[in-house]
Amino acid sequence: MTQIWHFDQVHAGLAIVPGPLTVVPVAIMTGRLAGRYGHRRFLVSGALLYALTGLWFYFVPGTSPEYFSRWLPGLFMSGASVGLVMPSLSGAAVARLPAEHYAVGSAVNQATRQIGSVIGVALIVMLLGNGVVTRGNFNAVYGAHIFLALLTALLCAFVQTRRTAT
Repeated sequence: MTQIWHFDQVHAGLAIVPGPLTVVPVAIMTGRLAGRYGHRRFLVSGALLYALTGLWFYFVPGTSPEYFSRWLPGLFMSGASVGLVMPSLSGAAVARLPAEHYAVGSAVNQATRQIGSVIGVALIVMLLGNGVVTRGNFNAVYGAHIFLALLTALLCAFVQTRRTAT
């Protein structure tokens, strides 16, 4: 946004806000529903939506700053997908643990998420941190985004946390 669309730092920061703000209501709703219906459907659908978000950002935004038509829809998709996956992932990680292991399981899950975030940021810096940023530099980032989201959906298809009637 700053180097290609020439937004200043404040406007670029404000332009990103709708994505994270979308996470909150979706996560609240998802957290409530996943406990009742199981986590798999939210994990898989969220990961697939995140892959679609990657496709959106790969193909739609260009070099001209068309924020409302080309960037904002992707932010809403991204926020919704993160809101679907994050509470479901946290819940699924501890869903079958006995009460005495819940705290440790939750801590391990959170630590693993943090490590994954650090690795993800490092990869993005590696791909984009060459000093001269062009629209084409983002293709590798969005390609990885799509691949990893699809891999996540595939792996989450095997998650089983829905309680069975006894």
